[in-house]
Amino acid sequence: MLATFLALLIFFLLARLISPLSHLLGLLIGFVAVLWVFKEIFDVGWLSALGIAIVTFIITIILLIILAAVGLGLGLL
Repeated sequence: MLATFLALLIFFLLARLISPLSHLLGLLIGFVAVLWVFKEIFDVGWLSALGIAIVTFIITIILLIILAAVGLGLGLL
């Protein structure tokens, strides 16, 4: 949980700092930073870090669907 929070924090900071130059560049550097955080915290390679990021994304989507089904959609969060 700490890894995901730290990764997203770094992503938002880097994307925000680089975004005035290029939005796509900011997103790409932010995504690489997320992979780097996962790589360092979980002590895995780059491909495993990508797998962790994909699984994290899928779990987030599932949780959002469950919350929407019980009436706690993104509008209330």
